[in-house]
Amino acid sequence: MYDDLDKYEIWVLNQLNVQFPEIVDKADRWFQIHHEDRLLEGNHNTIDWLKEDHDFPIYMNERYVDDYPSAIAFPKDELLDEFGRYFSSQIAWMMAFAIHEGFQETHLFAVHMAVDEEYHLQKNGVEYYIGLARGKGIKVFIPPSCELLKTTFLYGFDDPTPLYLKIMLDI
Repeated sequence: MYDDLDKYEIWVLNQLNVQFPEIVDKADRWFQIHHEDRLLEGNHNTIDWLKEDHDFPIYMNERYVDDYPSAIAFPKDELLDEFGRYFSSQIAWMMAFAIHEGFQETHLFAVHMAVDEEYHLQKNGVEYYIGLARGKGIKVFIPPSCELLKTTFLYGFDDPTPLYLKIMLDI
């Protein structure tokens, strides 16, 4: 699965070191810009892992950079100056950062934004930055199984599905 990753710069986030430990050696940059309270959620030793020295930078909130040896401050202010205040998730920040740094191609894997707060509060920002990137001529690959940029019907051309109509009536 990870055979051809050497031709890409791999950005990883959160606790993927727990779910996919084999990705750690492939990472070029790591992102963990959550508030420290969020880092303590669950039983996954995130703090201990962050305290280790890594071969890649870990972008974090600037107030935590002195606490972890591989941490560097995420360039929040630069991105706010360039894009404004529309960041609903860490993925949205990462997409804006990739645009800011001039990447011409982005592949999103394991970014579904399909459940709970991701779907309701975060997905819109990710889709905004995908659209912004594509509008700037940046190629953005989204796997077919991903929930991003999907709709239940093509407005004006398709009939809404019975399930969609039922859900809308129930709401």
